[in-house]
Amino acid sequence: VPALAAALGIYSVVRAQTLLPVNLTALELGGVFAVTLAMAVISALLSVGRLRRADPAEVF
Repeated sequence: VPALAAALGIYSVVRAQTLLPVNLTALELGGVFAVTLAMAVISALLSVGRLRRADPAEVF
């Protein structure tokens, strides 16, 4: 939520300073959220896979 507020603020400043039609649509916002979520899930799965393959004797 804080990142969304920051992004909307940055978009507003860029739009005002450059006079370019910079818009953040709901579709773009959903796409960014989906890609972010996918990266987090893949990262978590890779980490869990490594932990499952680890030998407990080597960890400690």
